[in-house]
Amino acid sequence: LLNKERIFNDKFVSDHFAIIPTGKQPSVKLEGDDARIFELVLKRFIASFMPHAVWDKVERITEIGENYFRTRVQDLNVPGWREVYGLDSDEQTKLPKLNTSTYEKEPTSIKVNEIKPEENATKPPPRHSEAKLLSLMEHCGKSVEDEEIAAALKDKGIGTPATRADIIENLIVKEYVVRFGKALKATSKGIRLLDVLNRIPVDILAKVELTGEMESQLKEIEKNLYERKEFMKNMKTFTTQIVERARTFNYDDIYKNEKALGACPECKKGQVFESFWAYACNKNNPSTKTKKD
Repeated sequence: LLNKERIFNDKFVSDHFAIIPTGKQPSVKLEGDDARIFELVLKRFIASFMPHAVWDKVERITEIGENYFRTRVQDLNVPGWREVYGLDSDEQTKLPKLNTSTYEKEPTSIKVNEIKPEENATKPPPRHSEAKLLSLMEHCGKSVEDEEIAAALKDKGIGTPATRADIIENLIVKEYVVRFGKALKATSKGIRLLDVLNRIPVDILAKVELTGEMESQLKEIEKNLYERKEFMKNMKTFTTQIVERARTFNYDDIYKNEKALGACPECKKGQVFESFWAYACNKNNPSTKTKKD
């Protein structure tokens, strides 16, 4: 068996443990979700002991006049552990393989017969799915593919494997987030909350790094690497500062530097400004009047 040292490591055993097959056959025939879950656990267990998957990645730079075009291609050379799951279309080569030995020696001249420009637009990043959000919570809001970096951030994640799903459900129950098909979507309530926290400003409360750092310090206390008294002292100071800012701010002040959104559609004379509670015309609402008025 390969990778035994990484898989069986007592240093990482705490209050949560891995789920592995025992070797005992199910006493009844598994069907539906039971069968699918058993298969997921089984495949994951087998794949953990298999060799690395090896990719051939080649980058080609094509020069046409003063313009440069980059083409990247990757090909799965050795399936390794991916063979357990089967290969989907995204893992197959989408472009012809490049002869790397030729390009390493000297540039190759190619005759271009025709060029057709195509106009296109970049797409915004997709919304986070629950699975993607769980991964971001584990790595303190960072997308991580490198195993070493993931291990370094492991102790700075939000929550634990047992509580992260509940955190997402709590956001949904409080209407800060809604399910949007298979993805998650922030509500106007959630967006407004973050906007106000940023304007007060106490936006540190909404930063994932804060929670990750606190979780990390708590784990250091558990291992006797950090003093509990020092942690409580810092928390008291931090809490006092945040509460004072949140207690003394004025709703009208946090929007006073905002520019007008446009002319008032009703009176045609004033300008419409945003406030915490609504949008109002500075000619008809005293609280939105500027110094010049």
